[in-house]
Amino acid sequence: MNILSNEPKLTVAICTHNRQQLLADSLDSLLGLPGAGALPWEALIVDNASTDGTWERAHSYMLAYPDKVRYVFEPTPGLSRSRNTAIAAARGIAIAFIDDDVYLGPTWCDAVFAALTAWPEVSCFGGKVSPRFECAKPEWLEAGLLAVYGHIDLGQDVCRFHYPEHPFGCNMIFRRSVFDRVGTFSVSLGRTPGSLLSNEESHLFYRLAQAGQPVLYLPEALVYHRIPAARLTDDWVVARYYWQGRSNAVFQQMVAPRPRTALWHCGWSGVTEAIGEFRERRWSPRRIYWLFKKLPVWQQAEYATRIGMGIGEIRHAIGLR
Repeated sequence: MNILSNEPKLTVAICTHNRQQLLADSLDSLLGLPGAGALPWEALIVDNASTDGTWERAHSYMLAYPDKVRYVFEPTPGLSRSRNTAIAAARGIAIAFIDDDVYLGPTWCDAVFAALTAWPEVSCFGGKVSPRFECAKPEWLEAGLLAVYGHIDLGQDVCRFHYPEHPFGCNMIFRRSVFDRVGTFSVSLGRTPGSLLSNEESHLFYRLAQAGQPVLYLPEALVYHRIPAARLTDDWVVARYYWQGRSNAVFQQMVAPRPRTALWHCGWSGVTEAIGEFRERRWSPRRIYWLFKKLPVWQQAEYATRIGMGIGEIRHAIGLR
């Protein structure tokens, strides 16, 4: 592969919804990388049903960088749909997905191109992700909770992800041929308006693992993930873990379907057992909530995941998604 030819070898896809300023900051970070102008890549903005000034902001970048920036509109809300639109529109032989709220480390481009050249047999790569908090980090935010902000750090050496380990969506790179082998992102999973449903990445990497496709970690492909103050509350973290449980229920039913009776039994048992562990002797909702809020945040998160999983199983059992 002649990595310095004029054809785009890498499409950097940025899916966005009503966050024009964050998008601009991420584009500036990408376009300002050292040596990036000489490398064959394109930035593809996927506007997912935005109603703010995203089109105008994107158009200004297309005028300023006509050979580097393109735009497509996806009218149906949903992150998975946006990513699939990016796959269909990309011109590169590899597609990198970054979020619209990241800054790229100075060696990101060089690390990605070097990896694509050095390991032609590897189908997917993921880089390091470091949260960048936009206000003081709360004392209760322990290391074990950082994954909820996309944090990935497997050290300073290239190594292999072993499923269920996998890259996060704010920093993952695929060879285009991967999607021909295992398909694209499931629209039954992933963020939609009013929902924190996730696991669309886990589902894709599950299929990659089943197909025996290797995934490598690139420590030099670093991104900084911006975390606003609104996401640094215990309520947000607990809600996010609750939705992780809901997501796990959907994922499990997709890869290992169970009959409705089994789902109902598992779901009801999971919810009642989780609540019963800290309710003491009474089922008073006020008392249960008060006892729950007295727990450390990491423990609230664990219970929220279990309750979310149970509720997700119950919803499947009665035909809701």
